[in-house]
Amino acid sequence: MERILAAILLAAAGGVPQEGAVPDPRTLSDLFRQIEDAEAPVRKSAFEKLNAVRDPQVSARLKKSLQGIADQWIRKAAVERSRALRSAMAASRKGFNPQAFAARQKEVLAMLAAGDPKKMAAPVREMWKEFYFDTAQADSDEKAGAAASRVGEAESFLRAAGCDEKESPGARLKEACRALDEAHVIQLMPPRDQKVMTQNAALRAQVGAEEYKLVFMTNQYRVLVGKAALRLNPRLCDAAREHSRDMQEHKFFSHESPLPGKRSPQDRAARHKASASAENIAGGGSGAEGPFWMWFGSLGHHQNMLGEFMEIGVGNHGALWTEMFA
Repeated sequence: MERILAAILLAAAGGVPQEGAVPDPRTLSDLFRQIEDAEAPVRKSAFEKLNAVRDPQVSARLKKSLQGIADQWIRKAAVERSRALRSAMAASRKGFNPQAFAARQKEVLAMLAAGDPKKMAAPVREMWKEFYFDTAQADSDEKAGAAASRVGEAESFLRAAGCDEKESPGARLKEACRALDEAHVIQLMPPRDQKVMTQNAALRAQVGAEEYKLVFMTNQYRVLVGKAALRLNPRLCDAAREHSRDMQEHKFFSHESPLPGKRSPQDRAARHKASASAENIAGGGSGAEGPFWMWFGSLGHHQNMLGEFMEIGVGNHGALWTEMFA
């Protein structure tokens, strides 16, 4: 409150000159300090005064300061989210019994062997909740939320200041949180799978966001029932994406393509210097969860998701999905 009053008194005393004029050095210094103040009204008032100054040097300094503030609070938000995730992850492991869980893994795999994947849905969803944890729990963390709010404020100031960033602070924070969420989920997996999943994460930029999500989900499921995680092969993703695009553009839905040189999954993978032993296709929806649960309920597709493979590739085009295994 004292800082708010000081800012008001400064303006009343004539410390801030006419709109558009450059303030004296001392006032300018005070305003730049105030855009990092603990009180939101003080920050807003200081920003508005600085943004009203019609001087290129002040404008450039303002944008640079705001970018630095955004970076600072992105780091702070990431630290706080990591803390919240660790807490949620630790809570999720209380009472977890590996031996009892291994018995449940055998039970659901026996259902698959009996040819009844739909019967697996309910127990698998329960196992998923027990083995992993809901990263959205971190959303309610007060300190992480406060830091995220400061990132949002910095972004709004940057937009008002005319800063056209290629990647907004909000988008950068969202990506940082996504990476943190996945990293903490991976920590719950056996070491062999942690290694593969971490290597896959390094290739994430080479595939679409929902394509990567489907790869991640498929591997989460494999690990859940005791199978090894599959390595992401971007070339296999290219082949899968091409088949999804071909199916949409040439209006067919089949593992056998009518296009020359692309008849079988093996042919299509070879075009991209990869190999393929099995393939899933699905239609209806642009999100990863749709095709995953479609394949889950289909015996042949389900068997592919849990097959003895080493590599995976996912390709999406429109509402069509292809998942290839090698």
